This record gives sequence, structure tokens and C-alpha cells, in this order.
Amino acid sequence: MGTTMVAAIMNQQGEGVVGNVGDSRAYLVGDEIRRITKDHSRVQEMVDQGLISFREAQNHPLRHIVTRIVGRPGDTPDLSQFHLGNDLLVLCSDGLLDGVSEQEMHSIALHHSLPGICRLLVENAKGRSRDNITVVAAARR
Repeated sequence: MGTTMVAAIMNQQGEGVVGNVGDSRAYLVGDEIRRITKDHSRVQEMVDQGLISFREAQNHPLRHIVTRIVGRPGDTPDLSQFHLGNDLLVLCSDGLLDGVSEQEMHSIALHHSLPGICRLLVENAKGRSRDNITVVAAARR
């Protein structure tokens, strides 16, 4: 068992880099929702190999088996560049997605302020997730 992480840095123009290890994720949310990280998990490997679909992966019994963790030698983060534009950046732990679908996340993000988005996502996930839940949302001013 180990720790996963997702982190981002962004300049004033909205150009940024996100890094992740494990199954914590980053999303860009605007007219649509787009995941900008890729999980390091057994289930993601199965999806990549065409053994199961993305939909099957969401409830697969092995979905929490991560293949990279923070601090283990050789487990380096993946880095992805992004441009925020008018979108919202959402960073979250896997516990959020045990309780809230990407569609629910998208709907909440479109209709609430930044503090409201984080609060509502955590509240909605709490009753459906047994894992810890962390959410950070950011937008350009």
C-alpha cells in the first residue's frame, strides 16, 4: 500500500503542467470534461490492452491496485502539459471518483462557484465512497 498524488503548476497565461503518480487525477472542465492524467493501475493496463472497456474498469474489483506510488524507487510521475483557457482545473484523489461520476463532476462544475464545486463534490461522494476524498479546483482570473 502506498500514496498517490496529483499536482499542477500554471502560469498567468493558463499554461501549465500536471504530474501524477498512481490513480489521483486531473481534469479540465468546460463545455466538456477531459481527463488529462492517466491512471497507473492494473485496471488501466487492462483497458490499454483491450481486455476490458472503460465502463467495465469503473467498477472492476482490481480498480484500486496501483502500479506506481510516491516514494518507491523507479516510480516516476507522468507529466502532461495543458492550457486552461476558460476551463476549470480539477485535481482529485481516487476516493472522489468512487462516489461521483465524471458526468456528475461536470454538472456540478458548470453550475457552482469554485468553493461550492469542491464542497458539493466531497459531500456527494462521502456517502458512496469508503476512501479518503480530496478535491482542488482552480480557474484563471
